[in-house]
Amino acid sequence: MSHECNKCGRTFDTQRGLSLHQTQTHDNDRPWTDADRLRRMYHEKRMNQGEIADELGTIPSVISEWMERHGIEARDHSESKINEMGEKPWHDEERLRRMYHDKEMSLRQMASDLGCDSSIVRRWMDRFNIERRSRVEAVRSPVARYYTDTGGYEQWSTTENCDTVHVAVHQLLAIAKGASPQDVFSGEHHVHHDNEIPWDNRPENIEVLTVSEHRSIHAKRRLSDPEDEFGEYWT
Repeated sequence: MSHECNKCGRTFDTQRGLSLHQTQTHDNDRPWTDADRLRRMYHEKRMNQGEIADELGTIPSVISEWMERHGIEARDHSESKINEMGEKPWHDEERLRRMYHDKEMSLRQMASDLGCDSSIVRRWMDRFNIERRSRVEAVRSPVARYYTDTGGYEQWSTTENCDTVHVAVHQLLAIAKGASPQDVFSGEHHVHHDNEIPWDNRPENIEVLTVSEHRSIHAKRRLSDPEDEFGEYWT
């Protein structure tokens, strides 16, 4: 008894052979095995094999092999060259330049905006000789980093173009409670922890003081407790 694949018509002597064939050849996790999808991408959307491979998560040689298996007729060389510069947004040199240099977008951000993979953006930037930022210029942290410093203060930091900015949690909390950001970051005011525990950032435990008021409070504490663990770390 033979077993026929209902997708491609191949026959196998055993059910196990058929199952193995279907897993390896028609698995849904391998979208390049879908003949109709490949045909639409190649002929209707005018994508080349490299672009199809990028979108489907494989390499061009795999796309070439499966196009041949599916009998998808290749465009002739002159047609490929003409359509290579089609209406896809990543084919617009000026748009790529504006996004990368004027808006300072990353390749990932550009790809998301243009509806393609970042490797496609990179390839077309190279074709247009769009100079990319150096690694130093490109260094940036996409999210803020939380940490506790050596004085026990909770901080947030973020880095862009090698410049790192640190902001204390108790400063942000004071602003959230209604304090003026100009006062908090002016250098003329400090945000004080009433119980003088630097990591106790409950709203009721902080208040904004002038520098002189803050120094006075800590000076009195140091006089009464010379071994104060946190006396030297206050902001």
